Amino acid sequence: MENILITGATGNIGSEILNFFVPTTNQKLFIATRQTDSTKENEVFFDFEDIDKTIQSIKEAQINVVFLLRPPQIADTDKYFKPLIEKLEDTSVKHIVFLSVQGADEISFIPHAKIEKLLKISSEKGKEKSKEKDKMNYTFIRPSYFMQNLTTTLKKDLQEKNEICLPAGKAKFLWIDVQNIGQAKEKVLYNVENHQNKAYTITGTENQLLNFEEVTAILTKELHQKYVYKNPNPISFFIKKKKEGEKTAFIFVLILLHFAPRFQKLPQITTDFETLTGEKPNSLRSFIKREMK
Repeated sequence: MENILITGATGNIGSEILNFFVPTTNQKLFIATRQTDSTKENEVFFDFEDIDKTIQSIKEAQINVVFLLRPPQIADTDKYFKPLIEKLEDTSVKHIVFLSVQGADEISFIPHAKIEKLLKISSEKGKEKSKEKDKMNYTFIRPSYFMQNLTTTLKKDLQEKNEICLPAGKAKFLWIDVQNIGQAKEKVLYNVENHQNKAYTITGTENQLLNFEEVTAILTKELHQKYVYKNPNPISFFIKKKKEGEKTAFIFVLILLHFAPRFQKLPQITTDFETLTGEKPNSLRSFIKREMK
């Protein structure tokens, strides 16, 4: 029996995995929870603030595969992810499917890249251990820019001011529906052994390579009201977000993800999603019609 743990199951990505993933007869699905008093058989305690209890719960459930994502508020990878990964090496976990981001293999200073590096180091260390436990393998899913940012991170400004406010300039992003990421993850989880130590970049098509001015134009047309894009400098953006009560670490991540692409080459379009699923990714217009009308 292969026991699979899904972290972030109530969020956008985790919920989409659950929508698509139907375990085979030799797989059992577990959901991560921060509730210490949960009595549900398929729930496993998981909290970055309590690594020791998390590891103990994983051991008790005999988890073999973990779908791992980085909560937006956690940017300190050495404090939270390094001890977690190191301690997972001494459990029954043999494979981690990590939700990364497109470009993590090229932008070493973002948290996702640091976590990828930790997982690679762990896998290499496993080769040197005794044969009593297989080394801990990994699969990286590197999606491009989430369409769901329009209904989460950017939702407040869109609803209250009919605007998107980000220091992204005219940088173009490859928009991808989280639903498609869930589909790709599901294909990997069905048989992780076929995807050992591989990375897949899940992107939209050429038509989904759009800057925020173009996105607000699509929103205006589809939602029948005027939307605008505002492009503050990073300092002004930081001050604005601090006044709104956002945490400093989260603001810096937002700036990194939106300001850095202004000085980078266009994101590369891949066919990894089609290779994994046999389907074409959803369009931004179809997402807006489905989620925002």
